[in-house]
Amino acid sequence: MKFLLLPLCLFIFACAAKSPVQETTEIRTRLDLAEQRMMQGNPRQALRELRMVESTATRFPRYHYDVGMAWLALGDTTTARQHLALAVEIQPTYGQAWNNLGLVFQLCHQPHKAERAFSRALAQPDYATPELAAFNLSRLYQQQDQHQKALALALKAIHFNPRFVPALLLAGNLYTQTDQPQKAIACLQQAVQKDPSNTAAAMLLGQNLLNTGQTPKARRWLEFVLQNGSAKEIEQAQKDMQRLEHK
Repeated sequence: MKFLLLPLCLFIFACAAKSPVQETTEIRTRLDLAEQRMMQGNPRQALRELRMVESTATRFPRYHYDVGMAWLALGDTTTARQHLALAVEIQPTYGQAWNNLGLVFQLCHQPHKAERAFSRALAQPDYATPELAAFNLSRLYQQQDQHQKALALALKAIHFNPRFVPALLLAGNLYTQTDQPQKAIACLQQAVQKDPSNTAAAMLLGQNLLNTGQTPKARRWLEFVLQNGSAKEIEQAQKDMQRLEHK
């Protein structure tokens, strides 16, 4: 079975909502170990830790969350969905589980269920990282060409966490798609300021600067991509540099 490549934002365990039922010391220790294994990129070892308490831990939402995330990392979206659904059934205020259940629905091509799950995550006042759900819902709307809704959610994600670079890049992309280059530039400048190695943000920033006639500034960022980008980014930057030379 191949491992499923997932965004790092999936593997956030420390901010899990407080369980309505108190975990025993043994169960808590095994869950902590399982989460450590997940953070180390070892979902199979995480499942081994979880099986040690399977007979006594099934009434705890955190147990089902961890099992679901381990199976998701292994590419089994069916089992992952079952356990994440159990986590929110036991604890309906579990924002983190709602968010990742939404991602599973996306992977299963069920956008309406994904939208409901992300919205449920955002509705939880104790959810410690709501920017993730806002970001995921924004991307969902972008895929559906609902750009205004997507932009509103991307800006909400930035409001929740002004240092969340993926949301800044997404907002910059959406501003570009809706022909608002100056606002795109403002978002993308923040993105590269917070993450100077982000070649995707640098590329989009260079393109927007080029499209608004700011050639020297555009050259700086496109040259940065030529030196540091992926093969695909370099190919695009070369085309943009050709366009720049003809201005």
